[in-house]
Amino acid sequence: LDYAHHLGLEVLVETHDASDVKKAIFAGANIIGINHRNLDDFTMDMSLCEKLIPLLPNGKIIVAESGLYEHEQLRELSKIGVDAFLIGEHFMRQDDIKNAVKKIKEGE
Repeated sequence: LDYAHHLGLEVLVETHDASDVKKAIFAGANIIGINHRNLDDFTMDMSLCEKLIPLLPNGKIIVAESGLYEHEQLRELSKIGVDAFLIGEHFMRQDDIKNAVKKIKEGE
């Protein structure tokens, strides 16, 4: 992280549990991703942001990652402090990406 900051870059540090959050904070991460997907078995824990956000100090940029496909999810996560969203698989599976982005941003 120090070298990236030295270069004027910011780093998205991905977390999966409380231990990862502590490491990210200790390392000086400013942007912290909370990945709902367990990379060992690919299950989703969509309550992970709710569990981990209280562990983060104020002023961190929080990114919710994985399992996001509905506008309502983004609204609810925003209410608990999520600043940004990383959405990949959902958009990759869409025939009309422009419409899919509009739907998830604005709802139906």
